[in-house]
Amino acid sequence: MKKYSYLKCGLLVGLLIASVNTFAFDLKEKRKEVNFITAELPACNDVSEDTLKLPEDPRAELYYQAAIKIFGQNDTDHYPQMYILANKSAEMGHWRAKLMVVRLYLKHSDSEYTDYQPEKAKAYMVEMLQQNIPAAYYAMGQFKSNGTEAFRSIPIPASVFLFEAAKLNYPDALSDLHDIFISIGRTKDANVMLGCAVAKKQDNAEALFKKSNELETNATKEAEVMDSFKYLYQAIKAGSYNALASIANKESYYKQQYGKDYFSKEFLERMAMLQKAKNSVYLNRDIYRKSLGKPDEMRGNATLVFSNLEKVAPLPPETLPQWNGDISIAMSEKEAVNYRTDYDYDQLVKEAEAIVVKKERPIEEVLTKNTSK
Repeated sequence: MKKYSYLKCGLLVGLLIASVNTFAFDLKEKRKEVNFITAELPACNDVSEDTLKLPEDPRAELYYQAAIKIFGQNDTDHYPQMYILANKSAEMGHWRAKLMVVRLYLKHSDSEYTDYQPEKAKAYMVEMLQQNIPAAYYAMGQFKSNGTEAFRSIPIPASVFLFEAAKLNYPDALSDLHDIFISIGRTKDANVMLGCAVAKKQDNAEALFKKSNELETNATKEAEVMDSFKYLYQAIKAGSYNALASIANKESYYKQQYGKDYFSKEFLERMAMLQKAKNSVYLNRDIYRKSLGKPDEMRGNATLVFSNLEKVAPLPPETLPQWNGDISIAMSEKEAVNYRTDYDYDQLVKEAEAIVVKKERPIEEVLTKNTSK
């Protein structure tokens, strides 16, 4: 993926869905690039204003979780089911599923199953923008910057979508704004933006990792490096694979600088096990499945989140607890259920295809009324 000419791209994830069904601006209207030198600093909302609305029908979340598991495990044999389940969840109003299917419908490959439907992807994006979903604005900025064909007809530059996402307090947008402000000398404002991003309660993993790296780079004392480890740890808990993969190198740097270990050998071994669990290249032996008499091989899953990491590997100087190698202990209850569930994808598809979702307006109508050709 290309980068914005003025910022780094982040992960496509979401944060907020508002009940307002109006655009922040007309998608047919030509807009100028944002002047980041003079642009007013976006306000940092209280975290209590960050609301996450999902459909009341629990099947929408079920189908999304099954689809994202296929995706996370790179389970190409079940990609056809992934498309169907993700799309049904999106039809039922699950905004994370909508973000997922937009990406899926823009893929076309000869080496794996794809269902290339750019017009449907575009229509879902328009629908999400109508709902003021911050991640949709950020994603549209990425698509515009990359020159994605499906969105070329929208005459609004990437910077406008990025700035709108930042005003809606999407963490990756705030983090990118931090980078832009640093590059143009607005250092104080940059720090405010990154501080706002890391304070969010959802989808801030990469912002936390960036904060950790920034603190480490600028550290002049051992205590400041140790502070950077606190953000690194929180980034891992929030789901950052990059943070998890970097911890061995962080330990090497610390030992080189101060002549002693910060993380114990066992701590690092446990983190390495969790890292493998988040990599679909590996087949891992699962203690929990073995205890139930099930086949204990589990393919790594990039979407795993270890939000209860302290139960397996608390940050020093806390003592490591006894651990039998069950990685689900490091997950929340909901995450552990999804991890342990062996979904019958064919049965879920059969159930999903039987559901008829009545939409207020057909997705094709949303598309034609709000974009120019």
